[in-house]
Parts: sequence; structure tokens; C-alpha cells
Amino acid sequence: MQAESPMAFEKNILERDIAATTRKAAEAVRNAAAEPVQRMAEPVQRMAEPMQRQADTLTLYNAAMVSGLQSLWQEWVAMSQETMDRRMDAWSALVRARDPQSAFAVQSQWLKDEISLALNHGIRLTQTATAVARDAAERAASR
Repeated sequence: MQAESPMAFEKNILERDIAATTRKAAEAVRNAAAEPVQRMAEPVQRMAEPMQRQADTLTLYNAAMVSGLQSLWQEWVAMSQETMDRRMDAWSALVRARDPQSAFAVQSQWLKDEISLALNHGIRLTQTATAVARDAAERAASR
């Protein structure tokens, strides 16, 4: 093997020094550029955190309300079915009435049943709606 000439040796050392200095300079520039960006991002991130928590809470609340409205709708459908069944029974009894007095008695009972049913349904719907609102509020408050 031939020994490197002193000039080639110095050239290699110089090239390595230049490469190392260039790497250090590039890293310093990268760090210097990243620091102000990072300082600017921190306040923005602090401002965004409460908004994210609020959005998460609102999402939970809305999910609870949608679920509750589905329960309320199912209750409404069940009550409508019950009302229709009772009305069919009342019409059937009215058709079977043999005289005006029994027809009047059927109509009177039908009116009483309709009023009672309407009040009971109103109470059930109110209780369901209250439970839905309470559940949604509790979910939102737990965040």
C-alpha cells in the first residue's frame, strides 16, 4: 500500500472538518428555527385544550340526548299502540250496544278511559323526558 501524500491527508482532514462543521451548522439552524415555532405552538395548544374538552362534553351530551330521544320515541309508539287497542275495544263495545242507554254507558266509560289514558301517557312521557335530560346532564357533568 502506498502512503498518502501529506497534501491528500490534509485534504481528507479538511473535508471531514468541513462536513462536520456543516452538519453542526445545519443542526443549529434547525434548532433555532424549531424553538420559536414551538414557543408559538404552546399557547395555541393551551387555548385549544379547553375547547377540545368542551367539544368532547358536547358530544357526550348529544349522544345521551339522541339515545334518550330514541327511548322517548319508543315510549310514544307503545302508547299510541295502547291507545289504538283501547279505542278498538271501545268501538267494538259500542257496536254491541243493544239500546241507547248501554251505548251512552259505553261512550261515557270510553271518555273516562281516554282522559285517564291521556293523563297517564303524559306522566310517562314526562318521566321519560326527565330521565333523558337528567342522564344527559350527568354524562356532561362527569367530564
